[in-house]
Amino acid sequence: MHSIEHDDFDFISAINDRITMDTLGLSDMMDWFRQYEEFGHGPSPRLKEIVEDVSRDSFSYLFPGHSPE
Repeated sequence: MHSIEHDDFDFISAINDRITMDTLGLSDMMDWFRQYEEFGHGPSPRLKEIVEDVSRDSFSYLFPGHSPE
């Protein structure tokens, strides 16, 4: 998900291209995505937010009364 959800990677267009070019769906999905230059070169905003939330929650649990900043 981290590679697919990057802001510069158009997941819907990549899926549409695959459906158009590989009508039987025989190609490997990861191999298909790897042909796109934008794939896998940036963080997922959603995953980044999840990691930050977990880190913040873990910090407050381990160090009650202290701020992570």
